[in-house]
Parts: sequence; C-alpha cells; structure tokens
Amino acid sequence: KSLEIEKSFIAYFFRAYALGELKKHEKAILDYKNAIQYNDESAPAFNNLGVSFAEIGDNYKAINYYEKAISLDPELAAAYSNTGNSKIILGMRRSGCNDYKKAAYLGSKTALEWIRSSNGYWCRNLR
Repeated sequence: KSLEIEKSFIAYFFRAYALGELKKHEKAILDYKNAIQYNDESAPAFNNLGVSFAEIGDNYKAINYYEKAISLDPELAAAYSNTGNSKIILGMRRSGCNDYKKAAYLGSKTALEWIRSSNGYWCRNLR
C-alpha cells in the first residue's frame, strides 16, 4: 500500500525536489505546480519549477518561471544564475551574461566561478 502524504505546500515541494533529484522532471513539474497552488508566493518553488522545465529542454518556459521567482524575491541568486543558463542555451548571450553577473553580485559562488572560468571569458569582457 502506498504511503499517503498530507496535501500541503511542504509535501508537494519536497516530493517535487526529490523527483527532480531522481531525474523524474515531468512528475516534479506536476508536484511543483501543486505546491504553488498552496503557496503562489514561493520564489524557490517557481525557481525549481523552472529548473525542471530546463531539464526537459523547455528553456523558454523555464525562463518564465525564473522571472516569476525573481519578481517574488529579487535577491534569489539561484534564479538569476538559472535564467542565465537558459538564456545562454537559447543564444541570448548578453542577457544571460548579465543574469550571471547579477547572481554573482548577490553571492552565487557558482556564477562567480563560471564568470572567472575559461567558459565565462567572453562574459567578463562584455561591455
């Protein structure tokens, strides 16, 4: 018999996170959407929903969810970094670079390391 979980933001959010870690992104998307039904002001839920969409190759939709996360929490460095990833994949290099720089400014070590790496050389020199 399957374990029933209480239907709540926390239950859906953490199950979605676990599903994402297991690379079951379509199922994670459903649970993140359910979590958002309980709390539509959770920037981490929108950010993680974007990550799941990016993982299945829908970077345009991912960017929409990252931007929603940023509108809810303008200091969520991960959302800027993730937006940068998706934009660069889509060929929006200048905008993606700016998102990486914002993430680094907000304290993302990952974004700062990328900018300083050989992969981010072009970004460092972008004016």
